[in-house]
Amino acid sequence: MFFKTIQIFQLKGTVDFAAIEQALPEHQLQEVGAQDAFTFGTLPLVRNSECWSIVSNDCMLIRFGKEEKNLPAAVVREALDTKVAEIELVEGRKVGRKEKSDIKEELIFTLRPKAFAKRSDVWLYIDKKAELLVLNTTNASMTEQSFKLLQTMLGSFAMVPLQVQSSPARVMTDWLMKNDVPANLETGDNCVIKDTASASTKATFNSFEPLSEDVTRHLEQGMQVKSLALCYTDKLSFVLNDDLTLKSVKWDDTLKEAAFNDSQGGAMSDLDANFALMSLTVREFFTEHMAKWFDIEMCVSDEDAEYDVTESEEPYFDPLYPEAKKFVIESRAASPVKLQRRLQIGYNRAAHLIEEMEQKGVIGPMRYNGSREVLISKEHAA
Repeated sequence: MFFKTIQIFQLKGTVDFAAIEQALPEHQLQEVGAQDAFTFGTLPLVRNSECWSIVSNDCMLIRFGKEEKNLPAAVVREALDTKVAEIELVEGRKVGRKEKSDIKEELIFTLRPKAFAKRSDVWLYIDKKAELLVLNTTNASMTEQSFKLLQTMLGSFAMVPLQVQSSPARVMTDWLMKNDVPANLETGDNCVIKDTASASTKATFNSFEPLSEDVTRHLEQGMQVKSLALCYTDKLSFVLNDDLTLKSVKWDDTLKEAAFNDSQGGAMSDLDANFALMSLTVREFFTEHMAKWFDIEMCVSDEDAEYDVTESEEPYFDPLYPEAKKFVIESRAASPVKLQRRLQIGYNRAAHLIEEMEQKGVIGPMRYNGSREVLISKEHAA
């Protein structure tokens, strides 16, 4: 299977494939209970098989799954509107925001047992040679649950976002301004540029031409590239975002044909052949090109990778807390994954910062869908 979305993290330290292989069947996905929001666990690579992983070229492919109650937002909203209208009619008063939120949580608790269960999965692999973790998702919740499960399986799992030294948005903007796209790349037919002063202001160009007057005029006024469609040699095409995630990935037919010829037939053999070619291509693309374009540090320091504080240690103050708090309040996004990307820190440290914000009343506890409410308004960020 060829990934259609690629999100890359860097690893620190060694990873024991044997330990992962042993732990996979011990943490398999369980059915979601009547009052569970969701369950998360490992899945066999092929349905009804006992194969939990494939190892090829120092890379291990695994699959995680999530089973959650499918409670449509429209159903919850209708029930909430009905309940609020009833209170306002009977008691003759307006229902405030906090009370409405409490009513919503009660309704979700009541409705959840009646909801259908929905299952989704996420594929990922670990490249020991290139020291990378590659996921076939950019969904923050699925990414976060994947990290937690890896840490549970292995006791610890040190990884960080890509350690870039050059702004991807600035680099891609320079490519277009100077008509100097790297030799092994070609621009595709789509580009999105953003206003650096206002994140909500952006312009999308289809049937895209790098040197067109419309594009260069916006870039000369200070706007920067947010995403850019690209083709890499004769192997794959994709949309590269300014957070260095790859979306809408399409693999060249010649690569798929090579994988087909390498397969001995059967689902597992096909999967093995596809994975071998895909992982080698991604490794080449990252180490020989992408890391150079954006000055990505290939050696991850201890300070960047981990910031562990055990329960037995004295209370601590993380020097990044003020910056983390400001980002969460302004973005209204209380997610360890988004925080670690913003601050370029390890997952453990980001999770500690989120926990500290919850303890200090900046954010609320995790809700049924995995999100958290930011309790402080932007006006009171200071």
